[in-house]
Amino acid sequence: MIRRLRWSGVRVGMLVAAAALGAAAGGGCGEGGFVEPPPSKLPEAAGVGVGAGAKSGPVDPTKPTAEAYSIGSTIRSIEMVFAGGRAADEDVAEKAAARSQAGVDHARIRILPDEDPEPKLPPSTVAGSSPAPRDKSQAQLVREAVARKPQALIVEPEDPTDGELAGAVQAARDAKIPVVVVGRPLAAIKKDAGGAPLVLVAPEPFAESARRIVALAQRNASNARLNPESGAVLLIPPSGDTFLADRVAAVREALELAKVSPVDELRVPEDMDDGAKMLRKVLDADHKLTMVFGVDQRSTAASNRLAGSTEEKRPYVQAGYTSDETVPRMASNGEFAAVGEYVPTRLTRKAVSVAAALAQGRSISSPVIMPILVRESSPTAGIPRLQAEQNRMRQTKAKEGL
Repeated sequence: MIRRLRWSGVRVGMLVAAAALGAAAGGGCGEGGFVEPPPSKLPEAAGVGVGAGAKSGPVDPTKPTAEAYSIGSTIRSIEMVFAGGRAADEDVAEKAAARSQAGVDHARIRILPDEDPEPKLPPSTVAGSSPAPRDKSQAQLVREAVARKPQALIVEPEDPTDGELAGAVQAARDAKIPVVVVGRPLAAIKKDAGGAPLVLVAPEPFAESARRIVALAQRNASNARLNPESGAVLLIPPSGDTFLADRVAAVREALELAKVSPVDELRVPEDMDDGAKMLRKVLDADHKLTMVFGVDQRSTAASNRLAGSTEEKRPYVQAGYTSDETVPRMASNGEFAAVGEYVPTRLTRKAVSVAAALAQGRSISSPVIMPILVRESSPTAGIPRLQAEQNRMRQTKAKEGL
């Protein structure tokens, strides 16, 4: 049984700082600009290089394909059409990641619709505001990009069933422009359509990782002598990355398969302190709820904020997905039963890296899949205890005047 709980309020986020990050990363990376690459170890460390943790074919930079789709080794022009609908801070972060990776790959990148040479509407100038309304369809942006003859094109479809967009992408391929599709394949493009290479860059389906996360949470609940089927809370933020809904659906299905009922779906605000307060009320109202699942950095942080103060009075097991690279380490000490790592900017970086390789005439097999790593707690782990113990130590020291 799914029970949906909603929160009404004003969306609060750390948007000004994120916008400043995007502005700093984007300087000099528009038309005619160039971003100096960071230290050479960055691509490997981030796992975003072509084929890094992905199912892709061998890449030999010294051997171009029989029909190269670029002239020489300089990557003068890559154009990327982003999808709309993200949270504003996610939008800023992913575009900053695209510009940064272009610098790593010694490429110039134009991000659309932000850097559209002929926009119909002026871009938003308010720091941290939502992306400006899209005044052109993705298909139109692709057709105009093709006319500029970039060496590679990256498209993140808003609607994978968009036939007009599929036609524009095929026109790019017919014009000998290799295309990278990010996230979901375009259903209307036939595999044997011909033309320049078409490569899909996508995360692996979330179903398997979600089932693993739920199973480990149930194991930890049993270790803590809590009923692993008596109920759970699924924390859902108001907005996020383009695969947020996919993760929610995957966890919901995994809980149903595991026969966990009821499942309270709690719509939490952006601020993790407010989210923790809301979660406390839900848990205090129903002691049968023994597990809490987050689906992104914000929702997981809200659960973790509360975990440090409710160990004895209201125990529960926490697990979920995050893009915060510090959280998975907390699974090793038992604070989380399991943490699935999904970092949207890694997908964006990988797409840019693949586009750069295609622009140089390299052969890349499709699809290029980004794995979802699940960090697990120890087999004997139960409820979160470390933060509660640290809080008690701090309180004791404060009483003793230390």
